[in-house]
Formats: sequence, C-alpha cells, structure tokens
Amino acid sequence: MLLRDGELDLSDPGAELLISMSAATIDRRLRNAKAMSGFTDRSHTKPGSLLRSQIPIQTWSEWDENQPGLWR
Repeated sequence: MLLRDGELDLSDPGAELLISMSAATIDRRLRNAKAMSGFTDRSHTKPGSLLRSQIPIQTWSEWDENQPGLWR
C-alpha cells in the first residue's frame, strides 16, 4: 500500500526483498532506530472507572458498589 500510494520510494528489487523479509528480521533491523526514537512496546494507559460508568450492564439484582463482599 505504501508503494502504491507513493509514500515509500523503493526500487522493484528492494521491494521484493522487503516483502520476502520475515517479521523477526525486520524487528532486528529496526532495533537501533526504535531505541534512538524512544519507541517502547508498552502502553502507559491505566484502566479507569470512566469507561465502566459508560457501559450499561444488566444484572439480576441491584448493584451496590459501596458495600463490600459478595453476598448481602
């Protein structure tokens, strides 16, 4: 897609080499570039209560988050 849309400038032999390259080889080749750019594969977002309050769920009884424990 990058070649087709003109976003990547490669010769035909270079494109064939890139297509035949495995994902592990690509990762090894890009290791230094990723380290220099500060790229990490971990997300720093944490789950919060905002999403939980936006998703309606139907239960067989009323939900009471203020009372601890499983049974009333």
